[in-house]
Amino acid sequence: MGSPYNTCQIELIGFDKVSLPKYGWQDKYAWANDYSKLVLIKYDFEKNIPGFHFFVINVNTGEVEESKRHFGLINKISIVDNKIVINKFLYDKLKSGPGKLCCEVDEEFDML
Repeated sequence: MGSPYNTCQIELIGFDKVSLPKYGWQDKYAWANDYSKLVLIKYDFEKNIPGFHFFVINVNTGEVEESKRHFGLINKISIVDNKIVINKFLYDKLKSGPGKLCCEVDEEFDML
């Protein structure tokens, strides 16, 4: 049994405006409707507590903005009305039991 959360390397081909670390990324991303912004997820495990940062790339200018650290692991990500919308797994010991881990959380964030 492996984790349902994958890690990947990032390689942006034909786009030399952006320099990103190659390792430590989640295999989830979202494009703005007009393809002007790309949101990537960078893992951040601190003391074995899962977390992540959003990296928002403006593909027209090459500008990259990094969010603060958020807790959990991303299940789904999209961009809706200039907001980053996610569903994530966030462990809750009180709501979990044998054979049942809890919980999925829906959140939205203003675009960086």
